[in-house]
This record gives sequence, C-alpha cells and structure tokens, in this order.
Amino acid sequence: MINENRKISKFEDLFIWQKARELTKEVYRVSSEWKDRSLQDQIRRAAVSVLSNISEGFERGTKDEFLYFLYIARGSAGEVRAQLYVAYDQELISEGDFKKVQDLADYESRLIAKFIAGYKTKSYGGQRVADPKFQEKQDSENYLKDIVNKSATVSPYHGGDGVKMEDKNIINKSDTVTQYHEGEVKEDNAINKSDTVTQ
Repeated sequence: MINENRKISKFEDLFIWQKARELTKEVYRVSSEWKDRSLQDQIRRAAVSVLSNISEGFERGTKDEFLYFLYIARGSAGEVRAQLYVAYDQELISEGDFKKVQDLADYESRLIAKFIAGYKTKSYGGQRVADPKFQEKQDSENYLKDIVNKSATVSPYHGGDGVKMEDKNIINKSDTVTQYHEGEVKEDNAINKSDTVTQ
C-alpha cells in the first residue's frame, strides 16, 4: 500500500539509497578474488560513489545540490556497468554474477533517473522527499486527467459521420493508456520484488 503522507527525513530511508547499498555489497562480493587489483579498486570506488553521492546530496539540504549529486550518482552507476563488461571479458566474473550485478546497476540507474524526473517537477519542503511509489501513482493520475481534459475541449461531433469526436479521442488514445499502465505495472512489480530482496 502506498503511503501518500510519507515523508523522508534521512537518506537511509530513500529507496534509491537502499538499492545503491545492495549494489555496493554485490560489487564487493563478486570482485573479492580478482587478480586485477586496479579494476577491482575502480569498480568498488564507482559503486561506493553511487551510495555516497546520494547521501551527500541529501544532506546538503538544497534542491539544486541534491540534483547535482544525484546526476553524479547515476553516472557512477553507469561506470559500474561498464567495468563489469571489462571484468566479464577478462573472465574475472562468472556469467551468473555478471548478469545479477549488471541488472542491479541498470535498475539503480533507472531508479535514480526516475527520482530525478519526479524531484525536478515537484515542490518539496527542504529535504522532506515524498515516497517514490507515491510519485509514480501521481504521475499516472495526472497523465489520465490530461487525456480527459484534452478530449473535453474538442468539438463534440466530427463532420459528416455522426460519430462523437470525444468517443474517437477515447478510442484513439486507448492503446496509449493501456501501454502506459502496462509499463507502470511492470515497474511497480519490479519495485515490490526488490523490496523483498532488500529485506
């Protein structure tokens, strides 16, 4: 259940930080026996950078600074993904571990991007950040309201065929609405599954 009144007052409660912590833990695990110490150090630094920049940005206390550090965190998540390919090509990591950590890093990148998009378009008091799942719900509702408002402003009848234009709008946009909801359901399922992993 989505808690619409939930406010976050510390970075440890941020879902993007929790997943960054999980990513860092996995990076340290899979790289523990690498003989290439330079690559080992680099990928670990990149993973820690994701975690640290989310934390530092949140603690800075201003919206602009938080966004700045979130962009750095996202870039570091991309760096982890790139270095995983190097490790895999050099046979330092198994295919199973590669896929697991790569999926985690990719998911973290997408989570941060989605968080940034919501954070840039919404007003927050200080660093009281709304629940990301509630942001998703609000985005969906606003999208549907926009469709309804647009159809209501069109002339009610299409010339010559006697079919209401508003009905045509609903028919024409139904595919778009369905695709949007399917994508959102998949994202919600991914978040719910990752909650289980985190716990």
